[in-house]
Amino acid sequence: MPEHEGFKALLESPMEDVKLIMEDRLPVPTFYETYPTHTKERYLKSRVNPSNSGELKESGLYVTDDASL
Repeated sequence: MPEHEGFKALLESPMEDVKLIMEDRLPVPTFYETYPTHTKERYLKSRVNPSNSGELKESGLYVTDDASL
């Protein structure tokens, strides 16, 4: 609907920012757009915190030896 164009632009702006950031970076980082219970979400969680195999801790924090995401 035309009256919601501003809201649509607000929702799309993070992806536009990602595209701009990734254009300027070399090497280009891997980017995953995930959704709850999506395969890539489980993969990303297992990479961030391999000791818990992707299970969410009560605090919501993940521990990793890699650089902070």
